[in-house]
Amino acid sequence: MPKINFFTPFQEEKEPSPLQSKPMIILFVILLAVVSYAALQGWVYYLEKDLAVKEQELNSVKTTQLDEVIQAKRKVNEQVNYQQLADRIQQEIKRKDFVKLQLIEKILETVPQNLYFQDFSLDRNQWRLLGFADSRQTIAKFEYNLKRSGLVDRIAIDNINTAIIENAGEMFIFNMDGTFSQGVVEHEN
Repeated sequence: MPKINFFTPFQEEKEPSPLQSKPMIILFVILLAVVSYAALQGWVYYLEKDLAVKEQELNSVKTTQLDEVIQAKRKVNEQVNYQQLADRIQQEIKRKDFVKLQLIEKILETVPQNLYFQDFSLDRNQWRLLGFADSRQTIAKFEYNLKRSGLVDRIAIDNINTAIIENAGEMFIFNMDGTFSQGVVEHEN
């Protein structure tokens, strides 16, 4: 009799059928696709969030820099306007300032001691002053010094009056005017 072995089916290896492994492969592929899609969506969300933050920072930097540029441009325009105004004022001063400081200094060099000016005005061709001195001789010395300086052509003393001035005593108040010499007029213009 033949021997029957009941363990034979368990000892023999069976090959899996292609139909049994297909659902597992499909399930694995679907699972892999879902996980990949979820990971990809998470990555996209993270990148979009990071992009929004970077755009916000860039916009704030652009706004700040734009404000700085606008302020700098405004300051430059103000400086240009101030410079133009200063140039116009300087030209106006040069046009109106026909009496130079050196002329006034030369006139003041001729003033003797104890003679003072109360009012002194100059224009292109002539001058006028109101002054006071301690004596008539001081006034005459001033007139002589002016004539000798070569700065003036004509000198006229309109009047000399006396007045008592507190803390100074008797003083001589005088009006004097005259014209500048031609050399002074040409030099000053």
